[in-house]
Amino acid sequence: MADIKVNRVTNAAIYMDGNSLLGRAESIELPKVAFTMGENKPLGLVGSFETADEVEAMAAKIKWQSLFADVLAKINPLRSVQLQVRASVAEHGPQGRTAEVGFMALMTGTFREFPSMTFKGGDAVMPESELAVSYYMAEMNGTQLIEFDALANILKINGTDVLAERRANLGF
Repeated sequence: MADIKVNRVTNAAIYMDGNSLLGRAESIELPKVAFTMGENKPLGLVGSFETADEVEAMAAKIKWQSLFADVLAKINPLRSVQLQVRASVAEHGPQGRTAEVGFMALMTGTFREFPSMTFKGGDAVMPESELAVSYYMAEMNGTQLIEFDALANILKINGTDVLAERRANLGF
């Protein structure tokens, strides 16, 4: 029998500046770390290829369950907030659940806008917020998957600092 493993995440907890947002958010979309690719067309080669140049700007999105004065008070494009997202990843195999491991994401970002709100009779008001993210780190089971700090020129992939030589070459 094949060694089949299936992972499942069904819930998460969000913290803003160390305070729990339990029950306040319906969903959160973590930032995607995407790379700007530059095309290379060197002489003598019959094809072109792309190489990573830099990390694109990151964003996170939160859909709120309702209006919360303390959350709305944090919306200031000149001040960052720290968000932490924690989840439990259930690992399943042929014999059932084999383990549960932690997932954690940390990010620093600023709200891009004050959310719009739609009022409709009988429907809940569920505003959405988008944050410009300058720092992001994700780990699972204590192992760092990715860390990117736009202001410190740090990019770590699977715990390896892939920009260490570049920073040294630039005198940072």
